[in-house]
Amino acid sequence: MKFYQRWEAEVLSQLVAAVHLSYYYESWDKFPYECRPASLSFVPLNEGDFYYARAVFGGTVEEVHKLTRTCQEHLDRDRVNVIEAAWQEAKHLNCYLIYNKPTRLLSPEYI
Repeated sequence: MKFYQRWEAEVLSQLVAAVHLSYYYESWDKFPYECRPASLSFVPLNEGDFYYARAVFGGTVEEVHKLTRTCQEHLDRDRVNVIEAAWQEAKHLNCYLIYNKPTRLLSPEYI
């Protein structure tokens, strides 16, 4: 990632995520959430609010560790169950952020 401008204190919070530019103007039914219930990244219909970009997320050490640990555990358990979501990191990240809302939501301008 290349930063073109300074990021200031407005992006700091417990858990930070950015909305994905490609889905910013789309309705939630167009978001590419995982639709197979066998995956731990599955998001049921009518759930979810944004599609988050995997390129920008952050927060406190504790929150980012919890997010990455949970996603890794879910990826590992899916692998054992012989299921792999397309764009798996993004799917697991989005599933996590749907149920653990970011305390700071960044616009796609940060991508």
